[in-house]
Amino acid sequence: MTTTARHGQPLKCKSMMAGFGLLEILIVAVVLCILVWKLGSKLGGPLSDAQIMTARGDIAVFSAALDDFKKDCGAYPSTEQGLQALIVKPPSCTNWKGPYLKEVKIKDDPWGSKYIYKCPGVKTASSFDLCSPGPDKIEGTNDDICNMF
Repeated sequence: MTTTARHGQPLKCKSMMAGFGLLEILIVAVVLCILVWKLGSKLGGPLSDAQIMTARGDIAVFSAALDDFKKDCGAYPSTEQGLQALIVKPPSCTNWKGPYLKEVKIKDDPWGSKYIYKCPGVKTASSFDLCSPGPDKIEGTNDDICNMF
């Protein structure tokens, strides 16, 4: 309940003036969002899942392009030629019908690492190995994402 002062202006109770302002609430909300985002990405949240799906999609696209390359050239590109052979004609292929990818440059995986291509493959000797080193960016660890999924 407010009471009127001598000059006709309402008096404010102390309880009405207590509390947080909009700026303080916004700052707390932003800090909480950042904390949740950081924790979520470390615990394998939606961002991590999306990055894994992106890497798998990239590997599937590269694998299909490599199969087309093999149809035209008779073999997969060597490890030395790498994925670049999908964009630029290697001298060893006389029937190259590429480029086999729309991109003019082989993109990195979602964590900023290069995709690792080996032919003949170590895991699949009759074909090729194509992997992303995954979130830890270290080849050969449990979080690698490869064409054998």
